[in-house]
Amino acid sequence: MVHGNVSTTYQVSICVGAVPVLLTLLIVCLRLRKMFPVNVNCWFCNMDSTVQYGVKNSWDCPKCDQYNGFNEDGDYNKDIPAMYDSSVNNVVGCQQAEFLTASNMGRQFCVKCHGNNHLKVKLLAGFSPLNWDDYDNEFMIHKENIEKSYGTCVNCQLMVDREIEKQDHLLSRKVMQYHQQKAAEYMERNSHKEEEQENNIPITVDMVEQTCGQLHMKTVDMVEQTCGQLHMKTVDMVEQTCGQLHIELHKDCRHGRADMWTITHRIT
Repeated sequence: MVHGNVSTTYQVSICVGAVPVLLTLLIVCLRLRKMFPVNVNCWFCNMDSTVQYGVKNSWDCPKCDQYNGFNEDGDYNKDIPAMYDSSVNNVVGCQQAEFLTASNMGRQFCVKCHGNNHLKVKLLAGFSPLNWDDYDNEFMIHKENIEKSYGTCVNCQLMVDREIEKQDHLLSRKVMQYHQQKAAEYMERNSHKEEEQENNIPITVDMVEQTCGQLHMKTVDMVEQTCGQLHMKTVDMVEQTCGQLHIELHKDCRHGRADMWTITHRIT
């Protein structure tokens, strides 16, 4: 019983002693983690960026210049003056072309429709839904009611329709010119590729001729070498065969002479 209590006490002591070590390691890991950058994703343009760990929830996107920093409710976690003060925003201009501008449109409206348009913009900007979960439907209903209450007169509506038709025609022409330009660029790129391929053909022919010449030389050398070896082997075989035949004939002649001497000696 005493041995069991000692073992339990020893295990508890080890666990208690390991807790400070684990806490120390955790603190060190957290401090080291803050020294390295993290990858973040822009909520507006969906582009990935790399920022320091301490500003991972309060950083400006280098791609679209939008601030990324939100609280638990989804609102910005700091005050942004550019949202309500236009003087701190960067002014962006464009080249005035044949398209209709807002200032021209305002001068072409009658006095009543011009005032109604400004009023409609203010009413739409100040819209606040009763139920934020149904924001889109309530906004569309609110917009339709405003259009009915502050609609455009007949003359101004005809002018608007003509301008819309004009803008559609101009836009269609721009789109057609864009596609024609892209088609011309595509044809020009293909023509350059064909010229490069034609310029590369002589190089290919030279390489083939050079390779065929090398193969021809190697084949001739191999044939000559093989024929020479066969000629030498044939000569050696002929000489060796002739030598053997000469030796055999010489032996036969000697035997023939001996036989003739024996026959003559017996007759005498």
